[in-house]
Amino acid sequence: MIERLGKMKCEHLVIFAVVIGFVVITFWRGVWGLLDLYLFPGDPELSF
Repeated sequence: MIERLGKMKCEHLVIFAVVIGFVVITFWRGVWGLLDLYLFPGDPELSF
């Protein structure tokens, strides 16, 4: 995997980084939303 990243062009690495960043942010927002729903369901001041 690391060897393949070394052979990629710079444009591909930028696109790869943007996609991975988007996936990480989307995943974290989903986890945060689920924690809001299940950890603090009756207290919106504490969850938001």
